[in-house]
Amino acid sequence: VNFWRFLLLSLYLNIERILGVGLLLGLPLSIWDLAVMILVQWIYRDHLRAIWDTLHRQADLATAMKQVVEAQDGVQLEPRQTYQLESMGLVTLTGDTVQPSCQLYRQYFSTCL
Repeated sequence: VNFWRFLLLSLYLNIERILGVGLLLGLPLSIWDLAVMILVQWIYRDHLRAIWDTLHRQADLATAMKQVVEAQDGVQLEPRQTYQLESMGLVTLTGDTVQPSCQLYRQYFSTCL
């Protein structure tokens, strides 16, 4: 019961922000979509903040990750940056092209870097 109260409260507090993002992107959002988005945000919040903190302590890595999430078809980085981002699990390497390892990283870091 407490989980559902928390989820509904989170939904209520974030619905305007989430709906605004959805409308900006032209996405039709259902209540289920909103609940899943909030749940994912809640589950991965600490993990994403820790990575964000690491990137901001190393400005060149933050810049490199920003290039990665903004590129639709992947991007080439310096070998050291590629190695560090891949070691953190943020990117995958295909040939000499780097892409985000998941859409969560693309979405999160495209808004906060």
